[in-house]
Amino acid sequence: MSPLEQPQTDSSKITAEDVMNIVIEHAEKAKIPANELDVRGHRFETQIVLLNPVRLSLPAEVAKLAKMIDHTYLTMTPDDPLADLEKVITLCREAGQYGFTSVCVRPNHVALASRLLKYWQINDVAVCAVIDFPEKKGDIAGAKSPDEKSAEAAIAQLNGATEFDVVLDYQAVLREDSECARQGVYAVCNHVKDRDPRAIVKVIMETALLQNWGGGIAVSNACDATIDGGADFGKTSTGFALEGGATVMDVYHLSELLHPCGVQVKASGGIRGLKTVELMRHAGPEDHGADRLGLSSSLAIIKEKMEQIGKV
Repeated sequence: MSPLEQPQTDSSKITAEDVMNIVIEHAEKAKIPANELDVRGHRFETQIVLLNPVRLSLPAEVAKLAKMIDHTYLTMTPDDPLADLEKVITLCREAGQYGFTSVCVRPNHVALASRLLKYWQINDVAVCAVIDFPEKKGDIAGAKSPDEKSAEAAIAQLNGATEFDVVLDYQAVLREDSECARQGVYAVCNHVKDRDPRAIVKVIMETALLQNWGGGIAVSNACDATIDGGADFGKTSTGFALEGGATVMDVYHLSELLHPCGVQVKASGGIRGLKTVELMRHAGPEDHGADRLGLSSSLAIIKEKMEQIGKV
């Protein structure tokens, strides 16, 4: 079993060496030359050991917003995978500083994020793994079998993930096979919640794609699969679909369909600017819209919120 697939140890026993071992494992898999790793390794060690995050004292309104955010990095840089590792380290540091509710990363970055947060003794930021996620813009996702989805989630959980954003089999929904879509959700929920009842599962529906090709009935059927599969959240988008990301209207529809059944709503995919965030937070019956926000622009939105209340 490689360092990328080992059970997490107690946080008091996590060392900088444990974290660096994961970086080295990634470098070896990517066939990074030893001399290049020697040079860049010093930078990684500095970021890990010397640049520990210090929690900022934020105004209550801003801290409340931060606690709604899954701070997200899902880009892939095939020609320089170490660049992605640096971004994940920065992501974790920013989450520690601002108190975001989680860092949302690809499965191959879960072990790094989990061990790094434990090494820094940041206990209130979860690690969220995307499951059955597209590699690049326009890729089809969500089509893995229930067993494949469950296995991917199982490895992520073993590596320290406690939240799982799984792409719904939206193609099954569009061909009116909602039961197939439900089975994929159930397989993930059943596995991760059996191991940890506190695990959180969010189902990514690709609402823009569903609306474009199947209309409102497809979104409604996707919500049914999410509810019946046992998920905690319905989520708008991956941000990788050609049809687009989250809209305020999408969030309203999900809020209308999911909240009465006790399922929360996560808005994600191309969200830019505080105005859109605030609209999505209130886009639902009785002003109850998005409960969670998936953002790669988290810091810019927090800064905008600080400026809005006159704290910058």
